Amino acid sequence: MENKKELTGANGAKIIINVALFRETVALKNAISRALKGIKFDFKSFDLQNMSSLNVEEIIEPILSVDSSEEVLKCLFKCLKKSNYDGEKITEETFDDPENRADYYPIMIEVIRLNLLPFAPRGFFGSSEATKHAPKKNQPLT
Repeated sequence: MENKKELTGANGAKIIINVALFRETVALKNAISRALKGIKFDFKSFDLQNMSSLNVEEIIEPILSVDSSEEVLKCLFKCLKKSNYDGEKITEETFDDPENRADYYPIMIEVIRLNLLPFAPRGFFGSSEATKHAPKKNQPLT
């Protein structure tokens, strides 16, 4: 299972996203769940690894709901405590520089993928990365 993801920013910055602590990850999962409460969406057809295949009309409401949640935003930055952007801790101030803003969504999407996919049951997000991380049927958890 991946414990970190390295990205190259739009401006060439070296970005390292590390897995957050369990408590921070659960808080993020719960915040996203609250942001999505009441929204109808078929998560089985939602493939985090192949987002280009998604119909924008089907995903716009859930995406805007999560993106506009202050609670989710706070949890995302808590999950980024051990991550860095060109050697500096990633904070909200990282994005005060307009050149860094192009990296905001790629970073936040990677935080969600890296921290939440291991929780997903096999096949929960279609053919996504979650399938790799989920235990096989009748396999004991170790």
